Amino acid sequence: MPILEFKGKTLVITTDKPLRNQLIEAGLSPHNGQSQWLNCKGLGTCGTCCIRIDSALCSEPTPLEKWRLNFPPFKNGLKKGLRLACQTHLLDDGKAEKGRGFWGEEFD
Repeated sequence: MPILEFKGKTLVITTDKPLRNQLIEAGLSPHNGQSQWLNCKGLGTCGTCCIRIDSALCSEPTPLEKWRLNFPPFKNGLKKGLRLACQTHLLDDGKAEKGRGFWGEEFD
């Protein structure tokens, strides 16, 4: 099973559930601030669970994920290494980061 580093924690991840579900189960929210309460609950429409992760370690982006990450605030998000935790399954060991801002898309 893949190992994920996120927010200073190391988690063993299964490949059968989206990252969002597993992060929440581990007590590590993929959301910032109020987006923890104001989100689509894993439907892939809001984008508040966006994380930056090496896409080579993950499942292929879903059509819904491609759609959401191609307009503001993300615009070309997939090319920037952004993924929606609710749509992504980790397939190999990796490290994920959450950016700043409501959606978490702001990185230095």
